[in-house]
Amino acid sequence: NNIAPGFARSNINSERQWQSYGEEGQQRLLQNIALRRLGQPEDIAHGVLFFASEYAGWITGQVLSIDGGK
Repeated sequence: NNIAPGFARSNINSERQWQSYGEEGQQRLLQNIALRRLGQPEDIAHGVLFFASEYAGWITGQVLSIDGGK
């Protein structure tokens, strides 16, 4: 199984990338996300915890997109 995360402001590099877009670019990016917000590290972690749990015990070879709905 695999996690395919969307843009999350989770470290110095993603923060720099976000700042490089400028306000107009940031708004454009958010308009392309169904939930209209960037991901947080916890959003990604929840998917990882699900795959590691017994609830995903019979799931194999899947990719879980955690991207706020692109």
